[in-house]
Amino acid sequence: MAWLYLCLVGLVPCLSLASPVFTANTKKINVDLVSFLGELRNFIHTFIQDQVRSLISSRVKDGLHELRSKLAAKNNVSLNEQSSVGLSPGRNFDQLKQENQTTNESQSESEGIPSIPLINSQSSISEGLYQSDIILTDDQIDQMLENMEDGSNSTRQKRQAVNRYIANLWTDGLVYSFASSASISVNLLAQQIQHISDSLMKKAFLLGVDFWESNTCIDFRESNTARDRVELFSGDGCYSFISKVGRKQELSLGHGCETYGVATHELGHALGYFHTQSRHDRDKHIKLNTDNIDPELIDQFDKQSKYTNDNLAEPYDYGGIMHYGASSGSIQEGKFTMVPLKRQYIVTIGTPIPAFYDKKMMNILYDCMELCTKSDHKKCKNGGYAHPRNCAECVCPDGYGGKNCTTRVANYRIIFLTSVFSARRLR
Repeated sequence: MAWLYLCLVGLVPCLSLASPVFTANTKKINVDLVSFLGELRNFIHTFIQDQVRSLISSRVKDGLHELRSKLAAKNNVSLNEQSSVGLSPGRNFDQLKQENQTTNESQSESEGIPSIPLINSQSSISEGLYQSDIILTDDQIDQMLENMEDGSNSTRQKRQAVNRYIANLWTDGLVYSFASSASISVNLLAQQIQHISDSLMKKAFLLGVDFWESNTCIDFRESNTARDRVELFSGDGCYSFISKVGRKQELSLGHGCETYGVATHELGHALGYFHTQSRHDRDKHIKLNTDNIDPELIDQFDKQSKYTNDNLAEPYDYGGIMHYGASSGSIQEGKFTMVPLKRQYIVTIGTPIPAFYDKKMMNILYDCMELCTKSDHKKCKNGGYAHPRNCAECVCPDGYGGKNCTTRVANYRIIFLTSVFSARRLR
């Protein structure tokens, strides 16, 4: 094993050491190579994370600990209120699917984006992430703690928190860059492995960029010199800052995060979205099964107040890209933590495919709707609206299609995926 390490880091010639070993036992070398490459990857991640940990201040870490303690105490008090959910901790998707035969969604779709909390639960910086994938600023954690105080602040003070929560939007377009790989002296083989990993990460990120850019009026451009930019890198997990923080801000798509759904979700955070289950009106749509919630992940279910959360007058979307899956944050994998009050949505909650309201709310947030006239929007029926990049085209709600959104369309997720994977970045 020692010769392999010295070879790959370039300290000794590979062939001179490899020849006798390969002739002696080729199978053993293959095993050693796989083992070493795994160790090398872990070393690179550790190297990167030593730098990433500095992104999360001690104030944020302490604040998150305080916030989680308060949330745990609050939920312990209200445990009995959750009995109306009508679920035992052992209920699972298959049992509820039998009760809701009107839907034909698969279990994998219904679980939404459980991969993000699951992947990040193994991250070395998991304790510093809000709701498992958000890096907060000092100002944001202070506002969240203030928001939890019952009646200690005036309405006027809390209303002022709206601007501080949303922070700044990318009004001139989102600027991004790609971080260089860790500067470690490795030979060609190790460099190629890192190159493959970076390629997967960049491809997923650009698919997410393509979705938000082609479905909104938000422009994206690459720049390595802009002061305010999102810098993509392969960290220990999947995470992002919320909105524009006023400097270079990191967005990580580490191992296991290099997918279209995860990239689109994390870019949603960078553009200003919180998680759907954080909405102030979420209790009108879902019930928490607190018996199943892992205490260390309790902040996944932190609910905003109406003073810090503007839903832009749009309905609660169970199937949106920003909603976690029904079993997210569970003590036991696959057991429910969130249950829709409308049971038929149990198998669609938190899909990894962007939905109609993901697009519409982003267009409202960035004033894209104003680029088309009222008559342009009016011609789009059934709640559709004119596309901000082409006002003659309608953006239709899920389940509708046609020129003016008057045609019923089945299996809209399949149609959506087809359009995504035929986008210009995959041609």
